[in-house]
Amino acid sequence: MEESDYPRIPPLPSYGKGRDGGGRFSSLIVGTNLVDVVITVGLGTGGNGTINGNGRVWWDKFKQKKMVDTRPYLIEMLFCDRIQISNLTLIDSPSWNIHPVYCRSVIIQGMTILAPVTVPNKDGIDPGYGIWAFSIIHVQPLG
Repeated sequence: MEESDYPRIPPLPSYGKGRDGGGRFSSLIVGTNLVDVVITVGLGTGGNGTINGNGRVWWDKFKQKKMVDTRPYLIEMLFCDRIQISNLTLIDSPSWNIHPVYCRSVIIQGMTILAPVTVPNKDGIDPGYGIWAFSIIHVQPLG
């Protein structure tokens, strides 16, 4: 995917400006004002589904200080209620991997999140402001 595939959006109200600069780019998977959201691989498939964020182009631009707006996240849920994100493998996100913000009742479980150690701001799960009843069920580091 190219930078032009990601629409530019305003910064979040509680942040005031994008983390890397002025505005920000929309996330690859984004939901706003949703209820009863499940993002998962189908049951009985025998493994995790994989979402590849193809972050290298974003990381290179960031390291060269060419970013004007904040890099996209892989999954972002805003103002949502009753979210479950489970049984996925997330790799090479341009920035944060999972960012639930202004949400209620968020469950994240059975995730594998991979990114190079040399990449900045590649948080696995970064709950934003206004999170109520957030639970991560079982976090196990690799190695």
